[in-house]
Amino acid sequence: MAIRLALFVDEFTSYKHWHNALLQGGLIEPPLVSNKPDELIAAERLIISSQRPLSATLSLFSQYQISTVVEQRIAANKPTLLVGAAVHAALAGGGQFDWLGLGVLPGVLTRFQAQHNDVGERVKAPHLGWNALVSLPPHPLWAGISEGAFAYFAHQYYVDQIPPAAQLARVHHGIYFPAVFYQHSLCAVQFRPEISARTGVQFLENFLRWRP
Repeated sequence: MAIRLALFVDEFTSYKHWHNALLQGGLIEPPLVSNKPDELIAAERLIISSQRPLSATLSLFSQYQISTVVEQRIAANKPTLLVGAAVHAALAGGGQFDWLGLGVLPGVLTRFQAQHNDVGERVKAPHLGWNALVSLPPHPLWAGISEGAFAYFAHQYYVDQIPPAAQLARVHHGIYFPAVFYQHSLCAVQFRPEISARTGVQFLENFLRWRP
């Protein structure tokens, strides 16, 4: 039987939130929650979400051969969504943070620094809470999401130095940085779609329809 959507999540991720948001986004049957590489590779679409610290996420990925899963899905041009620390683990790594990531996404991981925003308010780190999104040129993954739509963020690091053509939306938290970007059949999102209300549901609906 074909697997329409598989979901790989860690123990800090709420399946209930994902299940509800995906059903609202048009998924007909519940997603298959799996950590089996063959099922993750075979699925038509795959969501990988981790809220673990980066080192623990990399250990989780190593345990379940996620690098192989992602590489084979890229080769087959299968839509794959990375959320949270899964995005950070997909970078090449090295340099300042000295880790070996999957190397399948562009960008550099940067820690939020204490600073003030445009109106003099102190910007908190980590980045926790709702922020308005700045939409970039139209893309099927961003259809139906209006300028200034709000999404929920929860992260200590952000990804920088993403090519402008690969970005779908940006957000401002002390500085502007990419909130959503993609490469090939991979899409990386810095906010939490499963708990971002209508914005998250619309984004997931778009992902379920996306054909890279």
